[in-house]
Amino acid sequence: MTQKISRLISIKDVQDALSCSRSTVLRLIERGILEDRKIGKSRKILQHSLEDLILNGTESNVLEE
Repeated sequence: MTQKISRLISIKDVQDALSCSRSTVLRLIERGILEDRKIGKSRKILQHSLEDLILNGTESNVLEE
């Protein structure tokens, strides 16, 4: 079984990349569109899940909801 190794990025960095609000990023996490990990009290996004979202071209549809 192979597993992707992914960088962890902050919610703020995701907000900047998608030009959206924190609540939108949290909604994407809740819907399973972005994959996250909790590290202590903070929450980090797996970079590959953000890349997948951008490459699949679905972020505009998701952000409109």
